[in-house]
Amino acid sequence: MRAPSMSNAQEAVKTSVSQIDQVHKAFKKETWLGGKEATLLFDLSRIGNEQSFA
Repeated sequence: MRAPSMSNAQEAVKTSVSQIDQVHKAFKKETWLGGKEATLLFDLSRIGNEQSFA
């Protein structure tokens, strides 16, 4: 995140009424507070290692 002030950026996130921010807040609440474990879709640590794709 780029911002002149981290506290201003955090306040903007907290008070955002953007639809994508509302979806993100709902996801965090469901997933993090609900204790759900997300499934790994891509293992980015394997990129650049051709042997791992064999």
